[in-house]
Amino acid sequence: MAEIAVLETYLPQAASPEEIEQAVAAAMAETGATSMKEMGAVMKAVMAHLAGKNPDGRAVSESVKRKLAGGPKTPLSTHISVTARMTLPSFGFLW
Repeated sequence: MAEIAVLETYLPQAASPEEIEQAVAAAMAETGATSMKEMGAVMKAVMAHLAGKNPDGRAVSESVKRKLAGGPKTPLSTHISVTARMTLPSFGFLW
C-alpha cells in the first residue's frame, strides 16, 4: 500500500466532476453541438480542455450524453450507478 501512495504522487491529478461539467459546457458552446450526432466532436473538444488532468472517459461520456439529451444538470458526483445497486432476484445478494 505504501508503494501505491508514493506512485500516486507522481500521477497527474484526476479531473473533478465539476471540472468535467465545466469542460463539457465549454465544449458544447465551442462546437455548437445540440444533438447526439455531434457527440464525437464534443468528446474531442472536452478531452482537449482537460488535457493533463487525467479525465475519466466514462464520466466525460456520461456527462456529454446527459447534456446533449437535455438531462438533469446536476454534477456527476450526485449520480449513482444503477449497476452498483442491482441484485440477483433469486439469490438476493449484490450483483
